[in-house]
Amino acid sequence: MNKSNHPESHLDLAKVAHLARIGVGAAELEKLQQNIDQTMTLINHMQTVDTEQITPMAHPLDMNQATRQDQAEPCVQTELQQSAPTNSTNHGLYIVPQVIE
Repeated sequence: MNKSNHPESHLDLAKVAHLARIGVGAAELEKLQQNIDQTMTLINHMQTVDTEQITPMAHPLDMNQATRQDQAEPCVQTELQQSAPTNSTNHGLYIVPQVIE
């Protein structure tokens, strides 16, 4: 497998495949390396674009987040505990079956 044109992006795909326990042939490794090289070339090209005058966006569409007033409401836990079977709570805590020995 030949080295990438972008040494900082070179990834030892054979080692990664081995660590991930993925069987990948030499031809497929070469193809994957070419895909990574193309992706890194595109990323490097995009990084050369001057974006100083561009306002950052949180979302590509001009949308406002729907919000509501933050108001305290009564806790429903007491209501939930009262509706639970009488043997499933103890001192305000729910009793559940033990799953870890």
